[in-house]
Amino acid sequence: MIRAVLDANVLVSALVSPGGIPAQVLRAWRDERFHLVASQAILSEIDQVLRYAKVRKRHGMSDNEIKEWIDDLAHLAVLVPG
Repeated sequence: MIRAVLDANVLVSALVSPGGIPAQVLRAWRDERFHLVASQAILSEIDQVLRYAKVRKRHGMSDNEIKEWIDDLAHLAVLVPG
């Protein structure tokens, strides 16, 4: 199966715009069409960006929901050193 590293912006965009191309890529990963490869640095960047006030207005997630989403991502992705 294909392995892919997605830029943090792609994953954030998937949450902000659920009808866009990044969301389709995220759905493809959830449908197990490829293995997502991530590092702790990417996960930390996603966490940081999701907490920006301007971005938070767009996705509407609470701090706890952000943490759970990042934890799920870390659990399901193939983690590699940064």
